[in-house]
Amino acid sequence: MKETNAISIGGMKIIIGNHACREVGTEVMARHCHKAFLVSDRGVVACGLIDEAITSMKEKEVDYVLFDEVPSDPPSSIVDRGSKLMKLENCDCVVAIGGGSVMDAAKAINMMAANPGSILEYDNSPSGGKKFLNEGKPLFSIPTTSGTGSEVTQYAVITSEKEQRKATIGDERMTSKVVFLSPFMTVGLPAEITAATGIDALAHGIEAYTSNRVLTAAGSSVFSDTLALQAIHYVSQNLRQAYCCGNQLEARKNVMLGSTLAGLITQAGSGAAHGMGTPLGARFQTPHGVSGGIMLPYVMDYSLSACLERYRDIAEAMGCNVEGKSMKEAAQEAVTAVHELLKDMEFPHLRDYVNNEGDISILAREAAMDKCCQLNARIVTQEAADSLYHRAWNQE
Repeated sequence: MKETNAISIGGMKIIIGNHACREVGTEVMARHCHKAFLVSDRGVVACGLIDEAITSMKEKEVDYVLFDEVPSDPPSSIVDRGSKLMKLENCDCVVAIGGGSVMDAAKAINMMAANPGSILEYDNSPSGGKKFLNEGKPLFSIPTTSGTGSEVTQYAVITSEKEQRKATIGDERMTSKVVFLSPFMTVGLPAEITAATGIDALAHGIEAYTSNRVLTAAGSSVFSDTLALQAIHYVSQNLRQAYCCGNQLEARKNVMLGSTLAGLITQAGSGAAHGMGTPLGARFQTPHGVSGGIMLPYVMDYSLSACLERYRDIAEAMGCNVEGKSMKEAAQEAVTAVHELLKDMEFPHLRDYVNNEGDISILAREAAMDKCCQLNARIVTQEAADSLYHRAWNQE
């Protein structure tokens, strides 16, 4: 019986299976690469999650250089350090093994090893920035969390330490050549990280399905809508079990598939849960999935009136019984379902990170300037952001 399945989407190959990592060496050699720049973090390395990929590369006589210095919310200095080492070692491909931070760092390192300047000069939010002139090396991605979907996106989020903000860099040349999806890679995740990353994936699906249809018309379609609802279904129906039973491979596989499906449709648009989560992460070091997850149900409730039918669809995808209910009641079920999911996973609250309610005005001002708040189904103004933060802070 075949251990893995593979599919190609837009020039990117996705290999799915419990032992997908055993095929890393074969895929690297198929692209005539002989020395990999292996990007990871020390926690992933300590857990042995890079071992299977390394064994596979050694079997195919592929050499590698390990760069395991990536922290959460990688700063531009890490990108600088990694790209210099990659060039010095003459690596001809990049293998990324880790969560969203590792994936983002690997993409940025790869591009900066082939392009001049600093990664922050290529920031495409809010006003553009430089364009990459040169292609990077082939990128092979192995996620160890199920949340950001970064393994299949063309974006990287890099922190500007000086400005205390996160820069978004996007270019289709940053996309992985091959992605290896193995639920085994997520079995050892702590429950709280399973919850945070899973909610991030759920938010991606919900926001892609409900983003402003006019402003994101170029990215949204029947295809993205179909993938969004499937992602919402996979994550919402399996996240509790993955959280409670860490070694439940079927649940973990389905959450991972949901995360990847949601990652494939990021261009369909994002929303204010992410937009309001960004300043939380920059100012209070709130983990990415946590910051967006804290705000998700409040943003959903605020957005209902702009697309009731779509929130009803989301409620159905989450397994809610909407039969016989009005459109508004059915849509509200989606908000209730997210609140209950967060409660069941003992998800953090805004007060766990923001001690002073007076800081909310600063967060609201910064959130209102975030592009994601403008792409939300119902635009989030500074006044609205202030109200939503207060609701979350008081857990209304």
